[in-house]
Amino acid sequence: MRAPQTWHHGLIADWWANFNLDAPEVELYRPYLRSAVLDAGCGAGRLLVPLLAAGYDIDGCDVSADMIDRCRKRAPGATLWVSALHELVPPRRYGSIVASGVFGLGSTRAQDEEAVRRLHDALEPCGTLVLDNEEAPWDCAHATGHTSLRGRRRLMESSSRSGAASTRSTSRTAALT
Repeated sequence: MRAPQTWHHGLIADWWANFNLDAPEVELYRPYLRSAVLDAGCGAGRLLVPLLAAGYDIDGCDVSADMIDRCRKRAPGATLWVSALHELVPPRRYGSIVASGVFGLGSTRAQDEEAVRRLHDALEPCGTLVLDNEEAPWDCAHATGHTSLRGRRRLMESSSRSGAASTRSTSRTAALT
């Protein structure tokens, strides 16, 4: 497979590191997290840093070496490495993996499918994979209110009542469907 093409380097990496710091979704994810956590596609540490500060044992990886450099400055003690998710070979298994807004950024559908397989394989038994990727068409997402944190929380709460809020890793097929 070809390497994903990313624009997250240089000035763009600086922008992400300096201006995209808010992470309100951390509160949304918290009920589904257990240590150790992997922030898959951690970028400059927007989610990793507050989770580390909250006491989570957390590692991070990103396809962009520039983004990992910025994350390392914000979280000097964290285990960080450069890797595309479809080539993920983590140093350990995780109780939870967070992948927020990383799919479809310069990768192919086949690479994304391989990434989900590798994320699944990196989970401990009964681990939780938290995927947060808005892929609904603009009109649908705005009509249903799922673009705001409140809308996503409402969706997660209604999903948890139906048993679909967190995907428990029990088989590769379940992780891919």
